[in-house]
Amino acid sequence: MTILDKLRKDGFRIRVTHYRNYELFQVLTEDSLVTIDQLVPLSDVPRYSIPKEYHKHASSKGGRTTVEITTPDGREFIGTAICSNKENFNKKLSLKIALGRALSYL
Repeated sequence: MTILDKLRKDGFRIRVTHYRNYELFQVLTEDSLVTIDQLVPLSDVPRYSIPKEYHKHASSKGGRTTVEITTPDGREFIGTAICSNKENFNKKLSLKIALGRALSYL
């Protein structure tokens, strides 16, 4: 049983969100003609907000994980781990760091 499972069993609410940079672009205009200046790279996007078929376009570099813990009495604690845009994103390591930071506030 992981620490997340133990916390959930004890009545804590745990939310984990991974944010990634994508090698996709967002258009900033509704015009039919688009210039290169109107394209903005998608960065720091919650993974759940991108359709699954686009997950393959996630950049291997950079990212962020946020862990939100709500105690049974309603107090909230947040821990965040940020990966440099120069390093490969590691989901498991990022989760451990963010969880450790959130737990340090308990």
